[in-house]
Amino acid sequence: MTDSNHIDSLSINIGSVQSWRKAGLTVSRFREAVQDGDLVRIRRGVYASRGFVDKAENQPALGHALRVGAALCGRSERDAVASHQSAALIHDISLLKAPLQDVVWLTDFGANAIVRFCARSP
Repeated sequence: MTDSNHIDSLSINIGSVQSWRKAGLTVSRFREAVQDGDLVRIRRGVYASRGFVDKAENQPALGHALRVGAALCGRSERDAVASHQSAALIHDISLLKAPLQDVVWLTDFGANAIVRFCARSP
């Protein structure tokens, strides 16, 4: 059984498999954490700690930050940030219209483009 306190003590809440390995999880410990539910698959190749996912379920801003983080982790280039509705939601700014569910807005500085990215909820 994986020690969930060990997962929570790492300096990472969400990341790619490589990120979790860099944080100190061995391949076998990573698999064990996923099987035990201490790490939750958010999207292909992106995992979050159970504690972070549980908190995100009760806090809309944190839940959206989780989806933004998953979208960013899934990108090969890291020169994008949350923008538009996503940035407003993360900063707990009220919106005039309800945001689209499961849509994350990113601005990609490398391409000088705005990317609307659809992400599934955890």
